[in-house]
Amino acid sequence: MNTKRETFSTLFIILVAMLVFLPFITTFQDILTRIILHFDTYKALQSIVVPYELKVLAAVLNFLHLQTEAGPSYIQFMRDGKVEVIYLAWNCIGWQSLLFLLVTLVTGLSGKYTRMSKFQAFLVGILGIYLINIFRMTLVVVIYYFSGRGLGNVFHNYFSNLLSISWLFLFWWMAYKYILEEVGIYPKGNKAVFKGRFLKLYGRISAKVKAKSAKLKLKVKNLKLWEKIKKN
Repeated sequence: MNTKRETFSTLFIILVAMLVFLPFITTFQDILTRIILHFDTYKALQSIVVPYELKVLAAVLNFLHLQTEAGPSYIQFMRDGKVEVIYLAWNCIGWQSLLFLLVTLVTGLSGKYTRMSKFQAFLVGILGIYLINIFRMTLVVVIYYFSGRGLGNVFHNYFSNLLSISWLFLFWWMAYKYILEEVGIYPKGNKAVFKGRFLKLYGRISAKVKAKSAKLKLKVKNLKLWEKIKKN
């Protein structure tokens, strides 16, 4: 348990340092962006990742009853009788959050933990970053919709990184509390029980996600059908 406490203490210091030096991190991200622009990697992000995330974002917003349409690089909606358009560039898809996670993973998974628990922590971290980015982009559009472009820009530029770092605090607390398992701590019998419980919990969560996804697809399908009926 001392290993967990020591590693978590180190991570806590790293995350606090990220918060303290958040303005400098933002500047560093701008430098990284300029470096990446010299390579062709960003073109793949813009042509593949951006359209995918826009479709997911539009589905979430429509589920929240905010009628939006997604294009290849933008999302549009009606506000005060006018069409509002928000463009999504490759630099806004959340690669910064992934970078934060990778930096903390180097320290967080350096202890003597089982390979399975490390793999589970890694998967939860990646899934969490994906979901937090979808939540972040949804929140940006919602703020744009209800408060205008000015406040939306402020949130996008300054509070997005804060949201990602806050998630990392929560993620590593969960990892050390429930996921990471030190080598030699649990007998084989307890390991089997632990894995059984994990798989059972995963099955329940997976079933709920699939059920909600099916309901969402049905709502979108009914909405499109209703729009066709109104046009006819």
